[in-house]
Amino acid sequence: PKHHTQADVPDIYRLAYATGGVFVNVALQEPFGLTLIEAASHGVPIVATCHGGPVDIHRTLRNGTLVEPRDVKAIGAALLGLVTDRDKWNECSRSGLASIHKYSWKSHCEKYIDAVVRCRGGEGSAASFAAGPLTPTRHVSMEADEIMRTGSARFEF
Repeated sequence: PKHHTQADVPDIYRLAYATGGVFVNVALQEPFGLTLIEAASHGVPIVATCHGGPVDIHRTLRNGTLVEPRDVKAIGAALLGLVTDRDKWNECSRSGLASIHKYSWKSHCEKYIDAVVRCRGGEGSAASFAAGPLTPTRHVSMEADEIMRTGSARFEF
């Protein structure tokens, strides 16, 4: 059972980073992988399952190694490779930190707005809407910025 609170989680990742640790998630199937994103946001390299969401996360962040979760030798080799090769550990740590912004709400909203603009046959991007008049699209973008600043949302219909 867990012996920590949600407030302890950042400190756990900071400890892993400070001690040259690695975050391991070798579930048989991982639909998304939020813990891998949390680890990357703290500069902690990963060893993760090669099934499900971690594949996409690793493709974006390049911050560790994917393994077959039933292959104990591969898991051990990946973990040992990261904790004993400081250059590799540093490379994975830097890569995760450099790309983690791709998982921000702002990035998500910009990609979504860009997709909507393309589907509607328009030109431009989320960034070009930010400077224009208040439209439903710009309103959503502004709400996303507000959520990032305050941690809460206020939606008006």
